[in-house]
Amino acid sequence: MMNWKHACSSDRRLFDLIQVIMGENKKLSSFLFHPENASLSNGPKELFRMMKGFSSGEKVLLRVGMDLWNGSGGAQVGDVMSRLDGGSFRRVIEGMVRAYTQEGQR
Repeated sequence: MMNWKHACSSDRRLFDLIQVIMGENKKLSSFLFHPENASLSNGPKELFRMMKGFSSGEKVLLRVGMDLWNGSGGAQVGDVMSRLDGGSFRRVIEGMVRAYTQEGQR
């Protein structure tokens, strides 16, 4: 986890959920999140610009993470289905189910 000092429990749960979606690829969460604050590392436009070096599947995972965090990713269902490998696709679906379940508990 990042060194977030003042993160609320819902931010930590959401970060953990996004970690499930990112899988073993720690560079994605390091890219996406600020190391010290419970926030994205940059604004959406800047993150999109900086994503150019990532694979198409990694970009989809980052967009899904942004959507879960604050709705700014613009992930497309068609991209989730066509650009992710089987393991990544399953993690996204699992993460969405967990997010839905957690939302119902609030």
